[in-house]
Amino acid sequence: MTNAEVTKLAGEVIFTAKMRLGYSQSQGDELKAEIRLIINDLREYQGLTPTEIHLALKAGLNGEFSTDGKVFFSSSNFVQWLRRWIADKKQPVMKQYTALEQAKENVKIPPTEAEEKELCRQVAQQYADIKRTHPDFEVQVASSLYDDLERFGIWKMEVNEKKELFQKLQRKYTNATHQELVLMAKNIAYNRFIAEVAKGILMR
Repeated sequence: MTNAEVTKLAGEVIFTAKMRLGYSQSQGDELKAEIRLIINDLREYQGLTPTEIHLALKAGLNGEFSTDGKVFFSSSNFVQWLRRWIADKKQPVMKQYTALEQAKENVKIPPTEAEEKELCRQVAQQYADIKRTHPDFEVQVASSLYDDLERFGIWKMEVNEKKELFQKLQRKYTNATHQELVLMAKNIAYNRFIAEVAKGILMR
């Protein structure tokens, strides 16, 4: 993230925490000092996305990491929440994800089309199983997986949905190339598909 994005995220963290806990919002120099502290915390965790930061904050504010049921927001507590979220939420999911990717890479014999289709369904189901237990999980670089869904006729996003999604990405990522936008759209579409599978909507 850019410095401006980190600063914006720090302000969001402070505002959200104080709103949830009923604290009065700081102003002026006090607010600037608080933002500087949180910015320094965020820079120690640049491997996390803004979404993951918000998820860790939400878990901390919900008392998921509290041993005595009390929740207090401070820079040090925020760092503890980030550490616990990584250990309790992100790392277990990434281990499952890595194991699944390694299993895919270990397939040596070129499969038949029927076997490819079944493998595509199995991979989607395994991702859906992870999604079911970890709702915040997203498959990274899933564009080729989406291509398989369409190729085998397993699932396809409607044309009007594709158009709406592409236009939304165009507005958000104004400097992205057409190909980059297509890849992002496919990634979002695949994650939408496994979310539906996880809910039992598809592939029964």
